[in-house]
Amino acid sequence: MIRPGGISVDARHSGDLGVEVLPPGTARIDLHREKSKDSQGKEQDKPYSPVGVYLGDGVFFDTNANLSLVPERAFGDGPRDVFSRVEIDGPGWDDSTVTSSGDRVEADMPAFDDVSFRHSGDRVEVDGPLWNDWDISKSGHTVTVDGPLWGDFTLTRTGSGVQVRGPMTWGYDITRHGDRVEVDGPLGDDWTISRRGDRIEVDGPLWNDTTITQRGDKTEVDGPGWEDYDITARGDTLIQVDGPGWTDYDLRLTRSR
Repeated sequence: MIRPGGISVDARHSGDLGVEVLPPGTARIDLHREKSKDSQGKEQDKPYSPVGVYLGDGVFFDTNANLSLVPERAFGDGPRDVFSRVEIDGPGWDDSTVTSSGDRVEADMPAFDDVSFRHSGDRVEVDGPLWNDWDISKSGHTVTVDGPLWGDFTLTRTGSGVQVRGPMTWGYDITRHGDRVEVDGPLGDDWTISRRGDRIEVDGPLWNDTTITQRGDKTEVDGPGWEDYDITARGDTLIQVDGPGWTDYDLRLTRSR
């Protein structure tokens, strides 16, 4: 069974540390959004990558160095089925293939931004393009993401949630209260996630609200503006993503034997 909110491609996935693919359109709350510059030098958000490392407690670190909380997994999560290959067929040239074998995962990404992972025990080594390498390790209740320059993060589990700390002392406190999760961030960047049956409501600052509804094998993501997606599992081998305009994806999965 394909579970919403992430696809494991890591035979050594421990449940709270492992390489995963996040279907495009999956709702995310930004805990850290990496920046880049366009051709005119204007700063912009780096796009989400569908490939990354799941750090537990709903937190996902992608290969573009974006750190996110996945609302569908903020209430706790169990083990996931493992797939040995995921082919992502997107619009234009936005295609990727992720394959795993033993302790290795290889991600063939667009624009030669290929990434390889090695998962050994409580450590995942991420070898990205150029100097974009990360060392992710778990010790006790703390997960550390050690990246280039000062791009380091720590996640520390507490009795009621998790504390996320990043560069320049910014931080988020994620606290669970039954079917309610509160995200207390810096400078009013606060979020509330509420679960009501098959519905998850995300209340963010200003108009950054999202509603996630599970209807059988379909996840409906009603995001801010026109950011609406339908993510549908077709059996155990195909996920179809219907996004705004031509932003549609097919994810073809091969189950590990």
